[in-house]
Order: sequence, then structure tokens, then C-alpha cells
Amino acid sequence: MLRNYFKIAVRTLISNPFYSFISILGLVLGMSCSLVIGLWAFQEGSFNDFFPEGDRIYKVRINYLFNGELMTNTLTPAPLAEALKSEVPPVEYAAVYADWGPRLLIKDNNNSIRENGIFASDDFFNIFPVEVIAGNPVKAHGSSDQVVISRSAADRLFNGLPAIGENLMMEDVEGKLKTYVVGAVIEDIPVNSSIKFDWVINFREIEQSWMGWGNTSYYTWVKARPHTAIEDLESSAKAVYPKYSDFKDNYPVFQPLADVHLYEVFENGKAVGGRITLVRNLLLIGFLTLLVSCINFVSLVTARASARGKEIGIRKVIGADKRTLFTQFGSESMLIATLSLFITVIATVTLALPLFNAYLGTQLALDWGSYGFWGLLAAIWILATIMSSLYPSFFLAGLPVFNALKQQVKPGLSGVYFRKGLIVCQFCITALFIAGILVVYSQQEYVRQKDLGLDRENVLYLSLEGELYHNLEVLRQEVLKSPSVVSATVATHLPINIQAYSGDLAWPGKDPGLQTKISATWVGYDYTKTMGISLAAGREFSPLHLGDSTAYLVNQAALDMIGLEEDPIGAEISFWNGSGPIVGVMEDFHLQSLHSPITPLILVLEPENASYLLVRSAEGQLEQAIADLRQVTETINPEYPFEYHFLDQEYERLYLSERMISRLILVFGIVAIVISCLGLLGLTAFTVSRRVKEIGIRKVLGASVLEITTLLARSYLSLILLGWLIALPVSSMVLNGWLANFAYKIELTWWYFASAGFITLVIALLTVSFQSIRAALTNPVESLRSE
Repeated sequence: MLRNYFKIAVRTLISNPFYSFISILGLVLGMSCSLVIGLWAFQEGSFNDFFPEGDRIYKVRINYLFNGELMTNTLTPAPLAEALKSEVPPVEYAAVYADWGPRLLIKDNNNSIRENGIFASDDFFNIFPVEVIAGNPVKAHGSSDQVVISRSAADRLFNGLPAIGENLMMEDVEGKLKTYVVGAVIEDIPVNSSIKFDWVINFREIEQSWMGWGNTSYYTWVKARPHTAIEDLESSAKAVYPKYSDFKDNYPVFQPLADVHLYEVFENGKAVGGRITLVRNLLLIGFLTLLVSCINFVSLVTARASARGKEIGIRKVIGADKRTLFTQFGSESMLIATLSLFITVIATVTLALPLFNAYLGTQLALDWGSYGFWGLLAAIWILATIMSSLYPSFFLAGLPVFNALKQQVKPGLSGVYFRKGLIVCQFCITALFIAGILVVYSQQEYVRQKDLGLDRENVLYLSLEGELYHNLEVLRQEVLKSPSVVSATVATHLPINIQAYSGDLAWPGKDPGLQTKISATWVGYDYTKTMGISLAAGREFSPLHLGDSTAYLVNQAALDMIGLEEDPIGAEISFWNGSGPIVGVMEDFHLQSLHSPITPLILVLEPENASYLLVRSAEGQLEQAIADLRQVTETINPEYPFEYHFLDQEYERLYLSERMISRLILVFGIVAIVISCLGLLGLTAFTVSRRVKEIGIRKVLGASVLEITTLLARSYLSLILLGWLIALPVSSMVLNGWLANFAYKIELTWWYFASAGFITLVIALLTVSFQSIRAALTNPVESLRSE
């Protein structure tokens, strides 16, 4: 029986190629989008699951009170790991590590690479076992003179030759090159890891006396003993801070390894969200795209019910009941869904995934051996089959026998209203996507064009390494000799992403109970000039003023926090370099991305602590400035390769997540529009085919092409407008929620939603008009002769 059903289904597909093509294409587009998003979400959810005994691994964060509010810090003090291991019995291993960004690994003068790595304490590889290529990483890591490197780093440095026992040089904390022996080579860390590195050196290499309990700049991880509950860990760890530090109210909290990637946002000491929000939103986009494709299929099937009326009537007369007919039509839908899924997999492998990876910079792939992949395929197939088959099967199986045999199938008001409801739903989703595209794109443009309070154009920077670090002022003065360079300075942090904070600020009259949190960075001379930061009062640091070593520059937000409203220049404050005057007040500028509000900032003159040289080139002379900078750095620092970056490109990297969202909404919005247009095209074509005689008679009686087109389009316009009206409050709520992630954002005005409705209407009109005009231009003689 099932074999017979599938034969009929195949014949039906072949006999109606136009409608079959539209139905299958719509499902393929929807399934492809769902599959790609599902693969990405699956990768996000699989972060860190490759580590053995991952259920025993926890990331340590610190809860603390700040002016009465419970806050959580991801970074921890360096001594915490050892204290947890010695004071908390459920902790078997504890490790601290520092991630100071990419470092240069030098094999010789002709062979060096810059890779990310970490300085980790002894227990690191006991907590995170890795696949070993050569050597013993646990033993090698115990030595301060050995380095553990990844397979890809070994291949690039040693060209496939054995790396064990070879020497590599890296800059130490004093800025001098130190030689390390390669003690182990490990397999590359997978992309779905929260901890990424290509080399590991023991934490003792950077450990210094000032790394106490007040310096929270490091990451701490623990591995609990078997069968340890997280409550036992946290209750045992509460006594650590009171015993070892002056921060009696602080206490560690432990986050399971499986939650680290998706739940990085904490409120009131608890994980409340983070990247999981992005995953959920994109899964919703994938579901809506699949839903639109299924609605497209259902609309076409129910609209064309009359074409199969005689077949259904005959089957009922010879004894077929509703269950038999339901099985038959369900089998047809299942066949179409299966065929669509097969095409989807081929299209995803050959087209969708390569484009997705290139467009978004991801590394997705189909893992044929993964149960998760097959589960995802099964979920999409089941979801598509159920959504596209249930109602059409019930509907077709329930058609009345008498009308079916007369081929005058009228589904009744309920069937008509249901199909109209599907069209409304379809274009409601389309309007949602269009509104999302407009708003997200506008916010991206706002971010790109917003005045940050500094000028990031024509600014390049390079890391201070080797002799560059030891000859800062010589380097700066040599660079300034270039006529293509306007100014140059040094700084510890890039001005667009200052992540260092301090609570050390004090001033006369400060409330002893008031806790302060101020952004701070060390800088050199000409900082505000180089960065294009305006001064509201005073001056910037100058070599002509010897007392500037204990002076400070602050921004307007810092003045507001201190409470200095008048005559701030010369006011005494106390910070890292002791008590000193405020010599300059900067206009507020954005220290981080626009997700965060502008915070109080203090600049300290201490060039020897700088990490970057920042250079502003003259307008139109960037290439010459780069060439001159290369010549200077290669003369001073010949052992290091010349590497530079642009500040505006670094700013763009602050918004990678938003760029991903905007691109995905654009792509899937276009897909949803195409699917909706395919469905509307099919419905219009079918409507025209049922009204051929009517159109012919109207033309004979004098109806114009415009009147006939209006007649056919009118029934759809009200449904599209209704869909847009339903989308208004939904899109407003969703987009306001997304914009709430930005401290600085566009205003969500009425024109975004009006434009979404107008664009939806225009697209629908063009689709309907294509078939309507074609029908209206048909010779009425041909239309009437068909009877």
C-alpha cells in the first residue's frame, strides 16, 4: 500500500512541475537555513565538551560588593589558585594562567611566528589533558625553561621536522629574549574551546611580588574531586578570602566548564545569560525561515485541493476512509520533505556552508560521524514533515464526496480563512525580517560613523618588543622626523578598548565608605594630540614640565565622580604615582565599544610601562608613514619582524558579534522574502488558472489590464497589510530588546516599521502583478476557447 502511495506521489510531482518546483525550492531554502544555523548552534553548545572529565572542571570567578551592589569579576588574583588547592578539600587541582595576547616565537632570524599563548601554573595540564604528539606536556610544563607548543606552531617553525629539544626564543617580562627548549608538542586545540593557545610556558616566568590579592588580572580554574557538588566547593571556598586577603567580603564562585562559553554575563552573583541569547535568537531565525517555507507548501497544497477532487471522491466511493487518505497524503508530504532534505544536504555541502564560512569567518563542517549531526537532520526533517503535512492531509482527507466528484471542491469558510491566515503569518514574518534588516543595518552604520571623541582614522600602531621597548623615546623621536608623521605616542592600552580598572583613586574630602572604579592606563607624551582627543581645560603631559611624573589627566566623567565642578586644574588627587595635581581635563571619549557607557578615566605619565606605539600619519601619506616607520623599527629592532595594525580596524573587531547578526538577518531575511514570493507566485498562478474564463469575459466586456491586475491583487493586499500590522508590536519589542544591549544606539522611530511595511507591500505587488499582468494580456479568444 505504501509503495502505491509513493508511486502516486511521484506521479503528482511529475505532472505538476511548476508547483512541485516552487514547493520543493521553498522547503530546500528553509531547510538549508535551518541546517546551517543548527550546525552553528550545535558547535556553540559543544564548546569544551572534548576535555576528559569536563564535569569536574570549573572556572573560578569572584563575587564582591561594590557600594552595596553584588558584582562578579571574571579575572582573579594570582594567589587564589594555590589557596584554593590548599584550603578547599574538594579541589584536586587548581591552576592560574595569564593571557597577554600574541607573542613572537623566534627560531632564528629567518623563522618566527606570532601566536597566542598563555603562562599557566603547574596544574594546568592536570586540569586540561590534551592529545600529545610528542614529549610529556605535564613534565615539560613543570620546568620554567621549557615550552609546550601546538602541532601547527611546530609545523610552521620546524617545517615538519621533530621539534622536541629544539630552542625557541621569546621576550621575557624584562623585554629581553630568553631561550626555551621545546619540551612537548600537543595537538591543536579545537575551535570549540574557551581556552585557545599555541604555546604554554610556566606561570613562574612572569610571577612577580606585586601580583597580590588586590591585582585581579588572571584566570583561575579548578578540577574537583569525583562526586563533588558545586555547593560543597562554594561553601568550602568562602573562608579563603578572609584568611588570605584584606577583602573580607569577596568570595569565589564556580562555573561548570559546560556553561562557560554560553553564560558569561552575571547579575547579582549568578550567571543570567551571555552568548546563549545570540544562540537562541539565531535558532529562532532558523525556525521562522523553516516555518515560512512550510507555510508556503501548505498554502499551495490546500489551494490546489480542487485539482485532486475527483481522485479523492473516487477513493472514498470505493471504500477509502479518512485514515487511509490521511496516510496517502501524509506519505506524499513525507516524500517531498525527504527529497527536499536530500537536496538540502547537497546544497549545504557544495554551496551554503562554504558561503557561510567565508561570509562570517566561521569553520563549520558536516560531521558525518556525529550523532548530533544526524539528530539535527532528523529534527529538521520531522519538523518540516509535521508542519507541512498535518493540515493538508486532514484537509484533503476530509473533502466531501459529492463535491469532489463534481470537481467543485469548496473547503468552506474555515479552510479559506486558514489559508488566508497562513499568508498573513508568512508576510508577518517577512515584515519582521525586513524591519530587522533596516534597524540592525542602521545601528551598524551608527556605530561606524559615531563620533567617539577621538579620531581613529590614519592611526596605526605596533607592539613594543625587544629594543623598541628599551628605546621608547628614541623610537618616538626618530618616527617624528618623518614628514609624513603628524605625531606619535606610547600607551599601555589601545584607546578604543581600555579594560584596566582601579579602585585606588582618592581625593580630599572623599567619603571613606565610597568605593571607586576608574579606568586607567599609562601613557607617554603627545597622547591627546596623537589620538585627536579634545581638552576641555588645561594641557597634556609635556617634557617641559618635570613635575608631570606625579600629575594626572582625567576625563569629564572622572570630574563628575570626584565632584569637581569649577577650577579642576591644579586640584590634588591621589593615584598610582602618589599625590599630584590634575593638569588637564579631556572631553569624554569612548574607551570601549558602544555597548558600554563612558566611564571615568585617568591617565598616568609612565612611558616605560607602555605596550604600544601609536602613530598618526598626515592625511593621504599613510603609505609613506608606514615605509618610514618600517625603516626606523628595523634599524632599532632588527631581530623582530615589522608588524603594524590600523586602529580603525581594531575598532571594527569590537563588533564582530553584531556584524554576524546583521549579516545573518540580511541573508535569512532575503531567503524568507524569496520563499514568500515563491508561495505568492504559486497561489497567484493557481488563482489565475481557476479564473481564466472570468478574465476572458471581463476583457471582452472592456476591462483594462490595470483593472484585471487590481482585481487579482486586491485579495492579497489586505492579507499582507494585516501581516504587517501584526508584525509591528512584535518587531518593536524584539528590536528594542536587541538595542538595549547598546549604551549608545539609534532611536527606534516609526519610519523603520513603515518602510518595512512598504517594502513588503511592493515586493508582494510585484510578485502578484507578474502573473496578473500575464493573465490580463492573454487573448480572450484563447481563454474562452479552452472551455
